[in-house]
Amino acid sequence: MLNPHRFSERETEEYYDAEDTLYRSFWDSAGSLHWGVFDNLANESLAGESGNVQADFLSACSRLNEIMLANADINEEA
Repeated sequence: MLNPHRFSERETEEYYDAEDTLYRSFWDSAGSLHWGVFDNLANESLAGESGNVQADFLSACSRLNEIMLANADINEEA
């Protein structure tokens, strides 16, 4: 199990202050990042076959959750 106190609050703050430019390079203007697995981005559009960006983001998030759960070997008993 990871130690949640491995880095002090000061060390964490210093890290993010130093790396601010890097994170801003891929976060959106509101300071967030959306994670997901998009099955088909061949058309280079965030709105895939459905034509709905929000629905495709939700689908991509669900797909990522499915992959993570399958690889984590988590089930009702664990």
